[in-house]
Amino acid sequence: MERFVRSIAVAGGIALAGLLTAAAAAPESRGKARFEWQGQELVLEHGVVPVGKHRLDELRNGETWRLGAGAITTLRTAAPLITADGVIPPGWFRAWIGRPTEERLALKLDGAGRWMAVGGDDVLIDGELSFADPPGKALAVTLRPATEQVDPEQVALALAVEFGAPRLTVPLTLVGGATKKVGGAAVTWFKLPADWLEQRLELAKLTPIATVALAKPRKGQPATLNLLLSDTQARLVPQVEPPTADGGFGPLPELSVEHDLRGTVEFAAAVAADGTTPLAPARHLVVDDVTVTSRKGLPPTLRLALRVGARRAEITLPLAPAPDGS
Repeated sequence: MERFVRSIAVAGGIALAGLLTAAAAAPESRGKARFEWQGQELVLEHGVVPVGKHRLDELRNGETWRLGAGAITTLRTAAPLITADGVIPPGWFRAWIGRPTEERLALKLDGAGRWMAVGGDDVLIDGELSFADPPGKALAVTLRPATEQVDPEQVALALAVEFGAPRLTVPLTLVGGATKKVGGAAVTWFKLPADWLEQRLELAKLTPIATVALAKPRKGQPATLNLLLSDTQARLVPQVEPPTADGGFGPLPELSVEHDLRGTVEFAAAVAADGTTPLAPARHLVVDDVTVTSRKGLPPTLRLALRVGARRAEITLPLAPAPDGS
């Protein structure tokens, strides 16, 4: 028999009031909503549960719903997700549905702000509530392109969560990318819109512009890193993965100081090979060159030459901590 339980789920040391709908005797089944764009994949995986006598829109202020049953629901993205308020970095996050106010229902991603190297805040992405007719009989999650598409290098998506009649639709934009393998690493950069990226850079907001997958990471080193950029900073931080302890509900890991790798960035006007003729502004982030160099006794060094708008940038970053820990 289906049962509805209001309980307290402990995640990251914070008590989260939630609603859990589960089939008491049935084995767990998993649903998967998936979309791929220019080789970059977005996946939301959840436990499938039948609809009982309670509804998604019954969430009270401050409550969260675990968005399924059994193992924790996860959202994994290989590329940045642009939202109305900001950006989600590439990574693997625990996903919930939350109601921060009476007027708002939102997709909640645990600790997504932490891996932007700006703090440990969770990210809430507001959605729109509507009602399906006829109502569904089980939790269903879908990812579909939005009706209107305005940029050939990214795709606007509608993430729809249906539980009975209520349907929450969350807008997300998945950014396209390109990959080059060089020096024991696969570097994927993202075709972020120049106007949007320039605004973030000028406001000193660290923004994920690339990922670096290491073929042979050092012992204890994460295999995949996000490259974050602002007008004054270039940093490599590990991609997040949700915890596996306590069924995935355990505390989120902290951002390791050791693996928060700092580099340099220098901006200048984008000019042609003659050194004086201005280049036409790039409508998206463009990477002109990427290399990895190694010197005995030192960690490998990543260098990127890129353009955004009317500017070019030279970025230099270590791919591992220095042997002396400096």
